[in-house]
Amino acid sequence: MDETVTIIVSWKIKPGREPEFETGLEGVIEAAKKFDGHQGVRVKKPDMPGGEYVIIFRFNNVENLKKWEASDIKRDWLVRAEAFKEKDPIMQKFTGLDFWFTQPGTVSQGPPRYKIVIVTVAAIYPLLNALNFVVNPLIIVLPSFFQEILKTTILVSLLTYVVMPFLTRILAFWLFDNAYSKGEGV
Repeated sequence: MDETVTIIVSWKIKPGREPEFETGLEGVIEAAKKFDGHQGVRVKKPDMPGGEYVIIFRFNNVENLKKWEASDIKRDWLVRAEAFKEKDPIMQKFTGLDFWFTQPGTVSQGPPRYKIVIVTVAAIYPLLNALNFVVNPLIIVLPSFFQEILKTTILVSLLTYVVMPFLTRILAFWLFDNAYSKGEGV
């Protein structure tokens, strides 16, 4: 099964070079959009001068990500970005559910926990009720243990590949402070 890959890159830029960096970043975002499997980019600008930019982008699978990573366009961007960086960027890759559970102290700690709870409940409650309504009549002959395992598998799969990516994309303005979306979301 193909797994969405989320890349989080943290860049510390030399003071005063932010406008040049942002111009280059816009160019690389536009270039990345043209690659197969690109699923969007989110950029969190620093809260204060000298802070870090956090760039979050997604590809639909590792194979398409590797094509982007091996591209001349990405290599050219990295060469140009060398002039702007104050220190080497930090990059993390997450697949599947990994992105839901980033560790404290990593580059991106995600939205506040109360927002995660609200969005998760808003996703699970209607989805669980719909699954009970649609799936229960179809699997009633199975032992209850297998019914629950099957419904849980369907629920987690839908959350991972459909519902949570959709909700985080449309609620990005609320979930991620000081962030803006480019392309079709994260």
